[in-house]
Amino acid sequence: MTILTTILGTKAIGFLLFLWQAPSPAATPAASNEFTITEMVKNMGSVAITVVIILLIMSVYSIAIMVERYLTYTAAKKQSREFAPRVAQALKNNRIEEAINISDKHRKSHLAMVVNSGLQEFRAHRL
Repeated sequence: MTILTTILGTKAIGFLLFLWQAPSPAATPAASNEFTITEMVKNMGSVAITVVIILLIMSVYSIAIMVERYLTYTAAKKQSREFAPRVAQALKNNRIEEAINISDKHRKSHLAMVVNSGLQEFRAHRL
């Protein structure tokens, strides 16, 4: 979904930049109705302006979601890379409680959550 949003966002930005550019005098006939962004906005009705505003709000919202997802996955990746060697060493030394405590400290790591669930189940069946 984010790749599609990124591609569509890039194309939309390119299209808006194309519209924003002032046409060269040689390319446009001497007419009173120029094809610029300001002329388009002036000629839009209230329904069209409402649609444009809604689309802009939705675009900003989708960009915010992309940034949030990037930050979340980056933090999870970082914590998983810190978690794996520490828990491996604890399990190698047969210290289950220490491994559970280590996984409790890495709340953003998906790997830590899965290992924590497994260790909790292992501890429950061992007793």
